[in-house]
Amino acid sequence: MKKSKRVNGFLQISVLIAAIICLFIVTRNNNQATLSLPMPQKFVGEYSQNGGKWKPLKDKTKISAFEGDVILRGHLKFEVPQEGGLVFYADHIGYSFYINGELFTLNAVMEQELNSAVCGRNWCFLESPGITPSDEIEIHLKNPHTFGNKNAFQYFLKTLCNTSVSTEIVKKYLKPYCLPFKISGCALLVLSLLLLGASAASLVLKVPIGTKLEKAGLLTFFAGGYFLLDTLDCFYTNGLVVLQTYGHQMCMMFFALWFGFCLLEILDGKEKKAAGIGVLVSAAFDVIFLVLSFCKVTVLYDTLFYWTVLQAFLCILYLVTCICAFRHTSRCRRILLISGMLLCVSMILDLAGVGKTMYSQGTCTKAVFVVLTVWGILWAVKSIITDHQASIRILTLEKELEESRISIMLSQIQPHFLYNALNTIYHLCEKDAAVAQQAISDFSDYLQMNLKSLDQKCPVPFLKELKHVKNYLNLEKLRFDDELNVRYEIQTADFALPALSVQPLVENAVKHGICPKEGGGTVVIRSGETEQYYTVTVIDDGVGFDTKHPEDDGKSHIGIENVRRRLQAMCHATLLIDSTPGRGTTAVIRIPKEESNHADHCSR
Repeated sequence: MKKSKRVNGFLQISVLIAAIICLFIVTRNNNQATLSLPMPQKFVGEYSQNGGKWKPLKDKTKISAFEGDVILRGHLKFEVPQEGGLVFYADHIGYSFYINGELFTLNAVMEQELNSAVCGRNWCFLESPGITPSDEIEIHLKNPHTFGNKNAFQYFLKTLCNTSVSTEIVKKYLKPYCLPFKISGCALLVLSLLLLGASAASLVLKVPIGTKLEKAGLLTFFAGGYFLLDTLDCFYTNGLVVLQTYGHQMCMMFFALWFGFCLLEILDGKEKKAAGIGVLVSAAFDVIFLVLSFCKVTVLYDTLFYWTVLQAFLCILYLVTCICAFRHTSRCRRILLISGMLLCVSMILDLAGVGKTMYSQGTCTKAVFVVLTVWGILWAVKSIITDHQASIRILTLEKELEESRISIMLSQIQPHFLYNALNTIYHLCEKDAAVAQQAISDFSDYLQMNLKSLDQKCPVPFLKELKHVKNYLNLEKLRFDDELNVRYEIQTADFALPALSVQPLVENAVKHGICPKEGGGTVVIRSGETEQYYTVTVIDDGVGFDTKHPEDDGKSHIGIENVRRRLQAMCHATLLIDSTPGRGTTAVIRIPKEESNHADHCSR
């Protein structure tokens, strides 16, 4: 019993709360409808176009603004009280209102010769003298253009609304349509300033990427300007019509032009030449259109037809060049080419009028550009993170390389080698002074090369490394005489490699291959090249070893690993070692030619 009462009480409270919420929502919506939104108005009557016969004006009647001026006569369906007014959208048209045969209002386009100062896209507000459904209304609509605003008369009739004296209500009504474009436009303008600032800094620092940032920044700037100037609720007074008319179209023209400039940065060869011709043609016609407009030969808006036809051909040209370049370019550039192709396709669609409404023009290009911009920002953030991680890895690698240089240098100047070399020179002084003198010279050069390797952070020429190898082998041959044979097969020497990268391999061949072998053996130092690599090969016919199961002699064998790491880090080279017990060992260094050329330039 108690449980059922609790349940009933809970249900009653829930119903009460739900009722209060519904009442609040209904009241709020009603207030918005009556106080915060314009009320659609309807013109009832007939129309005559270009002086023709009168026809009934129906809901589905379509009146083209390209077929002549229009006169509407009839009445308004709803009353417009004195404390209110009429609001409507005028897309480069003139208008005049007559109430009961008397002129109520006449705008400048109807009474003046056409010029950009009086013609543009804007929302118009007329304060009502008190209009009732019984008043006879006559509206004259004039289109001074031949292209670009075919649906202007339809927009006028569609947007005719009653509202209060304050235009803030209309702004609030248009806010859902315009706010996304305003936010996007402001964001693009801020981004463009950042790109242009980065470009200026790059130019001062003489970083090559500066010009690319400049073009991307200007492209983004004109896109942001177009986003803002294409927003419907920007202008309510004729004082801003010049800015709206010229700014809107110039941003559109310069966006297309700078898009061509940006494409030139990612194209090359014949495709770049073809696109370059297109950019020059685009720039020339833009200058011609602007000069004709500023000289008052024509208005800028009337050049839109010719500009549209030209840009349609240019976008097709750009699209073809991107497709042709896509087949023979790198993966990174392919991503940029795909972005260019998407923009070309979206611009062609917009030039054809796809997706065009009174609330947005260039809809396809806007959507694609925003998506590409977001993708570019994410890619830039990812690149910054990657570069930061790479810089940390480079610092770690440099520290490891420094340690390996010291380790290799110390490993080459071991006490037993110093003792053997000096002991050999000592005995030579008694037997052959000239040979002893040459041995001292070789020993001095050997020590000098090892000590210099501490400061050698760039690869050295192969001949310099070969000389160090010869100094070492000359000293060892004095010890082993006929038991150590050396053969040089140098086919190419015009490349670079890390210091002390060949000598440790030769020392291993002598120490672990030839010395343990009864009767000695031969060491061959060979250099050559293929289409992609320079190669250095050290071969001995000594005792060899099993590469799968190396002998554990209790000693640390870090010298070869240090050589392998330094080869990889300094010139992306590889070290391969192959050995067969009883037959000898072969060590091969392969250096990519491109990396060796960079390394050779560094060493010089």
